[in-house]
Amino acid sequence: MYVVPVKASHKRTIRGLVHDQSASGATLYIEPIAIVELNNKWRALQLAEEEEVARILAALSDRVGGDATAIVAGVEALAGLDLAFAMAKYSLALRGVAPEIVEGLRTEGRGLSEPGSADSVLSPQSPVLVLTQACHPLLDPATVVPTDLYLGGAFRMLLITGPNTGGKTVALKTTGLLALMAQSGLHLPAAAPARLPVFGQVFADIGDEQSIEQSLSTFSSHMSNIIRILRALEDPSGATKDEGRRTKDEQTHAPGAEEIERLSNWRKPHPGA
Repeated sequence: MYVVPVKASHKRTIRGLVHDQSASGATLYIEPIAIVELNNKWRALQLAEEEEVARILAALSDRVGGDATAIVAGVEALAGLDLAFAMAKYSLALRGVAPEIVEGLRTEGRGLSEPGSADSVLSPQSPVLVLTQACHPLLDPATVVPTDLYLGGAFRMLLITGPNTGGKTVALKTTGLLALMAQSGLHLPAAAPARLPVFGQVFADIGDEQSIEQSLSTFSSHMSNIIRILRALEDPSGATKDEGRRTKDEQTHAPGAEEIERLSNWRKPHPGA
């Protein structure tokens, strides 16, 4: 609709329909009689256009709905291909290696104990988790210090100690993250050999340097996390625990020792228990 602004004092000079006025009332918006019919035709064409658009969209929707199964399959296939290419590109960027996946004491793919074997068996004393020159994928590869770590076989718990800024937390985070990357089908930012078990669950309680006096709520939060982890453990599970508290806080020593003892002595409950 087209209107002409006219001063209220001159409204009689133009014949037409008054549609509105300004806030002060000094200006009127008049649709001249000469263009009323043109405005009506223009509005009718607008409505016809909207109806045609709705008809075309409905027809296209019907055609798409008839081939919905094939279209969904195609989209899922494209998503799978896109994911595969993205994983390959990420692996090239990381210069990653394909990890050996261990389920229980059996390996899938190339075994470290018998290279080239498609179904090799690990020795009971062989570590089921081996990371060689492993790097955190989010750290600058030019400056990051690689980590060598192995776990399992002769021992089932690894306790890392050392000075502040010694890389303990980074080692824990790297291990947990690489375990999840391997189970997601990603290559690892590490060197061969790289071996990881299939974890049913991965737990993490990574804290910062806090004392009980400084933050009782932080300490309580860590204790709640540990209780939740101990209750939810199943075989196999991976748990990374970063104490991260000051040595002078002797109140934290007893809970920490209890956590280590419970984790090291944990056994899968008997089904009948």
